[in-house]
Amino acid sequence: MKPNNRHLTSLLLILLLFATSSTSLVSAQKRQSFDIGNLSKRLGIDISEHSTNIPLYREAAKWLGTRYRRGGMSFSGIDCSGLTGSIYRAVYDKILNRRSIDIANNLLADVKKEDLQPGDMVFFATGGRKKGINHVGIYLKDNKFVHASCSRGVIVSSLDEAYYQRAWKKGGRVNLGQYPIRFMPIPDLTSETLLLSETSLLEKDIATSNLLN
Repeated sequence: MKPNNRHLTSLLLILLLFATSSTSLVSAQKRQSFDIGNLSKRLGIDISEHSTNIPLYREAAKWLGTRYRRGGMSFSGIDCSGLTGSIYRAVYDKILNRRSIDIANNLLADVKKEDLQPGDMVFFATGGRKKGINHVGIYLKDNKFVHASCSRGVIVSSLDEAYYQRAWKKGGRVNLGQYPIRFMPIPDLTSETLLLSETSLLEKDIATSNLLN
């Protein structure tokens, strides 16, 4: 028995839908590969398409080139602890202390340089090792970390650089738990932040978290 026109039309539609979906899947895979390739070039690290840390790498790449501004919390200017806190809020939904020394004092565990994993924090004493921690960044991989440099803004640097070898204090890890991966816009609180005293910075962090939630 010969198939009627209706059956032929249905068969053609099914074949057309299958071909379209297959083409879309291939295009999406190509875009993913291109995206990962761009991320690898921008951050200077080798990123696998199957990496679970891609949200971290994408968020870090967004901030590259942002100028340094003491007390800054936005893309118009940011400091080292502000950058670390902003990335942690966006990727891990985690609120950190506002100062690098306070972050360092509230870790789940210290981490040796050779045991660092993507997302761990790295701490430095750029004013001399005896003066204590005053700088923080986020470890990416391949001994590279993202941070807000006073002179160059947000960049990726290597732990192998002589300057950071001398300034190195420790690595650190916080308890992330079961975190959602999402982007949260960070309001620019710079002008108000600069007026805060050291003792009121924690209150500012609480106020900021209320705005974001």
